[in-house]
Amino acid sequence: MPTQELIDPNVAIDPSEVVHVHATQKALAEAAQEYAKSARAWRDSRPEFAALAAAIRKERHLDELRLLAAAAGCADGDISELMELRRSALPKRSMAAEHERRRKVAEDFDAQWRAAEERLGRAKTLDEQSACATRLGELDQPRRDARGAEIDCRLAAQTVNEAVRLGVI
Repeated sequence: MPTQELIDPNVAIDPSEVVHVHATQKALAEAAQEYAKSARAWRDSRPEFAALAAAIRKERHLDELRLLAAAAGCADGDISELMELRRSALPKRSMAAEHERRRKVAEDFDAQWRAAEERLGRAKTLDEQSACATRLGELDQPRRDARGAEIDCRLAAQTVNEAVRLGVI
């Protein structure tokens, strides 16, 4: 006979039927995130939202934006988020355009770094080891700078792409 837990003296529950609270909370959080994502996708595809985005692009008055937002099913917070996205994306367009070039520069520095490390591993004399270590030291900061610039450009490109996707620039 399976063990039973009594919650109510009149109701017996099989332990295999007990739902784990943590798993349920995680599933509910995932479902809520998925619902919010699909709700945003639905909202973003509506013509009312496209009209709101066009009004934001044209920098219309806030009262007009609120009217369009209500028609699109958006709140005032959504208006400010869209306006802030536009404001942050506009100056980042030139930086976003450089992303591919910066990525290639960072990859070139990484390749030079790996080659110097391989030469260091194969070095047989102390002079060769010293020369390779010096080369690694010379490449360290430019490599970090190139990788940082590539990350900045990637983030700028993501911001601009999101603004373009939503139609605010």
